[in-house]
Amino acid sequence: MRSALREPLIQFLALGLLLFLFFEWRGGGSGGSRIVVTHGELEHLASGFARTWQRPPTDEELKALVDDRVKEEIAAREAVASGLDRDDTIIRRRLRQKLEFRPTPT
Repeated sequence: MRSALREPLIQFLALGLLLFLFFEWRGGGSGGSRIVVTHGELEHLASGFARTWQRPPTDEELKALVDDRVKEEIAAREAVASGLDRDDTIIRRRLRQKLEFRPTPT
C-alpha cells in the first residue's frame, strides 16, 4: 500500500479527484446551470418597459419580463450546447459587430 501511494500517477489522480470534488462543492465552474437576474438587469428591464409604455411596469409585468429573460437565457444556453452557434456566418457577423461597437475601456 505504501509503495502505491508513492507512485506519481496515483498522487496525480488523487490530487485531480480532490480538485474536482472541491470545485463541485463550490458550485461548479463557469458553466453552472443557475440563472441569476441581477438588480442591474431588473432595472434595465424596467427602464426599457418604461421607455416603451411611458410608465413603470406593474409587479406582474415585471415578473413577466423576468420570466421572458430567463426563457431567453435557457434557449441561448441550449442553442450553444447544441452547437448551433458554430459555423454560422450570421452569428459570427453579429458577434463581430458587438465587439466593434463595444465601448473601449478608458
